[in-house]
Amino acid sequence: MHFVAGDHRLHRADMVGRLPVTASACAPRVAGEFRLAQGPRQLYRHCEPATLQALFDDADAADVHFASDTAPKAKANLAQAAFERQAPHVRSRLQAAFFDIGALANDLGEACLREAAGPRRAEVTAHFASLRSSHDRAAWVWLEHPDIFEHARAMMFFQRHSTSTRLADAFEAPATFALTSDIEPLEQRIGEIIALSLGERPRVKIERHDMDDGTVLLPITHEELWTTASEFTEEGDLDARAWRIVHHAAIKIESGVLTVAAERGGAARRAELCKAVAELGLGLSGDLARLPPLTYNLQRFLDLAPFSTDPAHSIGAVTVTSLKVSAPGLADKLIEVSTSGANPSDVRQLMLEKLGPTDRALATVKAAELRVVFSPGSGRARSRAVRLLFSGPSSCRVQLDCAEEALVRSHYLKRWGLLVPQLAPAR
Repeated sequence: MHFVAGDHRLHRADMVGRLPVTASACAPRVAGEFRLAQGPRQLYRHCEPATLQALFDDADAADVHFASDTAPKAKANLAQAAFERQAPHVRSRLQAAFFDIGALANDLGEACLREAAGPRRAEVTAHFASLRSSHDRAAWVWLEHPDIFEHARAMMFFQRHSTSTRLADAFEAPATFALTSDIEPLEQRIGEIIALSLGERPRVKIERHDMDDGTVLLPITHEELWTTASEFTEEGDLDARAWRIVHHAAIKIESGVLTVAAERGGAARRAELCKAVAELGLGLSGDLARLPPLTYNLQRFLDLAPFSTDPAHSIGAVTVTSLKVSAPGLADKLIEVSTSGANPSDVRQLMLEKLGPTDRALATVKAAELRVVFSPGSGRARSRAVRLLFSGPSSCRVQLDCAEEALVRSHYLKRWGLLVPQLAPAR
């Protein structure tokens, strides 16, 4: 299966007119006609005139000129007027650009853009320093480096959803994995899964992004009809912008762990996606396609044995910073201890003292937080703390989506005795 991070603008242009659109499929009329959404004034105000000029030029807009000394309010009015007088197909292209750029025009989006740049990170970071706003930075990458932009969008989707126990699940994966060569069966199967909630089978696209740490990120997108009247073109030109591409899910594959983040469908949907990737993407078959969920050994957090690390990974500290425990001697009520601040202390000894000798062997850990601090090193100018929050034996979420977090999950969870060994499924 050859996953390729293609030009997102071509991908959007390719969908125009692909599917039949009727007025009955659209939202009700407003003032007797369908109109495009109003251009986003925040983008107009925060982008430099040169950036707006480049965006309008890229969409082949006619008769648009932004003077370099235009004030923010006048610039927004000028941009809105320029948007409104364009032909419907030009407005549709601008709309798609504004929608994409706005999603990454923030601090998290900038971090994802830098991370997605990979070997071009120094170039991207240097150019970012010359731009005044997040909107300018996101727009520049959208225009000049569409492959980086798409990679960053996928990373941002995964980062936002994978840290939530409600929106992501982790499964056991092969220690070594190889993606199969044919993408079409996997796209068809995922289309069938999405159709269970949409009522019709959409066109699905899967891309592949290879991360710096060797893991693979697979963003899954599909086409979806715009749902509000103001987002349609004028009547008779509905095909110009009737369908949009939305992220459905993102799957991250690393040694020993496969994480599925999906916005819709709940745990049952994520399990189906996991099975599809295992069977049609990783080439597993039969019961092996049903990868078991990761299960965590929370009792390990009451063990005072140290969490050993490799010097090459520049890990400065591994600390249990929060524990929630129940015990028979406490009538199974929960007790909790935690520390915070820049230099939190390990709370395991304190918890054992609270439990007393009788309950120590019978106590049950219900939740815990583990903090792993990476010292400054190669590719890391400052220390970075990765927080892993365990809220049950099958739930672990993190505060970051970065190389350090991936290293902890792929290399150390098992080494530290935090993963419960799974029995191999019967063949």
